[in-house]
Amino acid sequence: MVQNASGTECPWLSAAAFALLATVPSAARSSELIPPSALAQVEALLEQKRQRTPVQRKLDSTLLYAIARARGDSLVSAIPNLGQGLRRALDGRVEVEIQAADDASLKAQIVALGGDIERDDPGLLQVSIGLDGVEKIAQHSAVRAIRSALGGFTHGMRVPLATAPVTASRASQGSTISQGDAGHAADQARAQYNVDGSGVMVCAISDSVNELSQIQASGELPGNVLVLPGQAGNGTSEGTALLEIIHDLAPGASLGFATAGPNPTVMAQNILGLRAAGCRVIIDDAFFLTEPVFQPGIIAQAIDTVVADGAVYVTAAGNFFNFDAGLSGVFEGLFSATMLPAPLTGAGIAAHDFGGGSATDRITNDGASARFPITLQWANPAGQAADDLDLFLLSPSMLSVVDASTGTQDGDDDALEVLLSAADRTNSHLVVVKFSGNDVYFHLNTNGSLLAIGTDRQSIGHGGSLNQISVGAVGVHTLGAGGVFVGGAQNPPEQFTSDGYRRVFFDASGSPLSARAPQGLGGVLQLTPELLAADRVSTTTTMWQTFFGSSASAPHVAAVAALYLQRFPLAGAAQVKQALINSAVDTGTPGYDRTAGAGILMAPAALAGDFEFADSFEDP
Repeated sequence: MVQNASGTECPWLSAAAFALLATVPSAARSSELIPPSALAQVEALLEQKRQRTPVQRKLDSTLLYAIARARGDSLVSAIPNLGQGLRRALDGRVEVEIQAADDASLKAQIVALGGDIERDDPGLLQVSIGLDGVEKIAQHSAVRAIRSALGGFTHGMRVPLATAPVTASRASQGSTISQGDAGHAADQARAQYNVDGSGVMVCAISDSVNELSQIQASGELPGNVLVLPGQAGNGTSEGTALLEIIHDLAPGASLGFATAGPNPTVMAQNILGLRAAGCRVIIDDAFFLTEPVFQPGIIAQAIDTVVADGAVYVTAAGNFFNFDAGLSGVFEGLFSATMLPAPLTGAGIAAHDFGGGSATDRITNDGASARFPITLQWANPAGQAADDLDLFLLSPSMLSVVDASTGTQDGDDDALEVLLSAADRTNSHLVVVKFSGNDVYFHLNTNGSLLAIGTDRQSIGHGGSLNQISVGAVGVHTLGAGGVFVGGAQNPPEQFTSDGYRRVFFDASGSPLSARAPQGLGGVLQLTPELLAADRVSTTTTMWQTFFGSSASAPHVAAVAALYLQRFPLAGAAQVKQALINSAVDTGTPGYDRTAGAGILMAPAALAGDFEFADSFEDP
């Protein structure tokens, strides 16, 4: 189960869907022709987009469609999911993010229109407001854009399978020990090198630590955990589960925590805040669907800052499947146009050809009880998008449009479209349309569903940044009689663990990393994830007693980093990262691969300290 980092629990993978992992195909072709009835709706929505005012162009299309539906617009009313899926307060007001300059008159106008400013961060306001006030706010000159608030999520999973066995406790540890302690031979490394993480602070970023006091009272966590003021969060206490795992492997390390918060700005601030508080190792399991795929966003920039300052940064790779398992919910590639007839005007519609002339990609399995938004991003710099792509969802019969995201990108926008509706999308068809601009490299992501035509490169957001250590999942159910990972076919990656690689085209300012980027590809190909670590492990946190997913994996790596830093206190972040990577045992073909990275982390080899530096990325 994936968890919403701002506090709302989001069931992700049912037992039935989990059983389908090995059986759902990802390579079947979808080549049916789109009927005129659906094409006419696509064309009508595109024509409606052309008529938007400058103020309306500041709004994402879900907000625009919700406003139009409330006003009785006949086209929008005929398409069932347009404008649906908005996050709303209990009183019915919509939750929005306003990208704007700091302006007192804007804030006064929001309040005058009945809005509440829930957060006021640099360049971003988190606001709850009536739908009828959104366009009025957009008229203010300080406003650059208004979009639906999506919140954040974590990479934890709880699947209704048998509870994992509990490992016996050891001195300084609680009564429940992660099976990854023995699996990664961290217990052996502590004894061999006489280390326990003492003198190193390890800090976690997740949803919340609601159960911290109870777990401290039980002896599973020490009594002196640092929590940044006002940043304990509110959710399922996934943060305490992360801290328990860290404490199991590095019982001498001091611990800290901050919530990921409701938006990337808050998480970035908390990364910097934890480093300022003395955290030497920081681990997160959070992600935001609005983080840019092809350049460092605000979170990745914060990671770069703390790593440059000497911190080691570890993140969860994600649980949205991998191509090596025959499972893909992502399509990434260069837009290649196939022209569709336009029944109303005859002008033609430029749609992406997914192969063989097919303009659609079918969702083969949407098996989630609470579905994630579907996102489309493309290789334009954040806040500077001039190429304009749109995303449509057609019914299983393809006779009609059931949802669409048609935001305006005209030079000062983000290259992002989002389908918010949580209706069952199994056998529905995705269509990517170029409204204007160049044939650009794009990333279409169902974020947990499966596609008929898929690719690798599921890794998204700050999980693909250049300076962190991204960690995928390998289950402790594959451990042999000795309870230690050995690699090879015995310890394959979880079928749900997200794969790489990640191509980055722009630096933080939006400048191309290569003269060929993006239409000629180029850029930097990041080899991510870097490592695998244990999941399906035991904690005492109520909702995470059997902890699945890369959320459970990442804290194992963070803890071993703490052991390493006690042994080598002058080591820099790059040295620690390379030592961990070089310790890995392969799970497949020798060397790096897109799902397992370098392989499974092994603590004794990491702490041996005998390694050579190597780049973790390459310039293709």
